[in-house]
Amino acid sequence: MLLTVITAVCVLSMTQSAFAQTVSPRIQGMYDTWQDAKPLSNSEIVGLALTSANDVDWLKWTNDTGVTKYVFASLLMIEPDNFTNYNLDFTIDYPDGNSTGPMPTPDSGPGSTNPDSLSWFQIPPNATVYLKVYAKEGAFSAKTYKLYWGTQDI
Repeated sequence: MLLTVITAVCVLSMTQSAFAQTVSPRIQGMYDTWQDAKPLSNSEIVGLALTSANDVDWLKWTNDTGVTKYVFASLLMIEPDNFTNYNLDFTIDYPDGNSTGPMPTPDSGPGSTNPDSLSWFQIPPNATVYLKVYAKEGAFSAKTYKLYWGTQDI
């Protein structure tokens, strides 16, 4: 029995999750503008952190699939506390040159284990979604966040 437990622990501790990633939480100066936005794949988990109260992170996804897709994103603090409050805004740029302008997701508030989420927006071919992560005024700490991003066929 003990040998079985030891073997299981060794095997499980060496396997990687399908969602494994490199978390680079202190990248200052990267992804700070929409022009520098981190490109997202069709499904991805990104781990980053803001470096100051004025820092922002931009991420983007362009629908190059040729069909309209649903998109969703959830922003979660890895170590929630009663102070930190990061927000998630999004903008959709359409291929005809129109844009939604920045739209906030519902704010869960500091210390919440509920994510700020964008759910099931339809994104037509060749449109780009920009996501902006930033600290709510007066609620910054250099805690790592995770952004869960995905797309789905309609």
